[in-house]
Amino acid sequence: MEALMIVLFVISTVTISYIQSRNHRYKIIKQIDGMGGKVLFIERKRFDTGPFLLFRRGRSIYKIKYSIEDEIKEGWVKFGDLFGPEWRLEEFGKH
Repeated sequence: MEALMIVLFVISTVTISYIQSRNHRYKIIKQIDGMGGKVLFIERKRFDTGPFLLFRRGRSIYKIKYSIEDEIKEGWVKFGDLFGPEWRLEEFGKH
């Protein structure tokens, strides 16, 4: 019985993590599309806090590369805060 509970816990944790990650990616794509851009790359950062000074458990940080009008840009977003995602979108360089 204990083994079944452990297996169910692991399956639940993996499923919730997958759904959360998919939801974050959807929100990133929606934000960049709303700016008239196209997402080129999304990477979840597990240990790198990027431009964010404070990072607590339960927060997810992503590094983003996207293009707007043939310009390649870089940005960061942190999910898990009380007031929604915190965006740090900045220019990366010319394409």
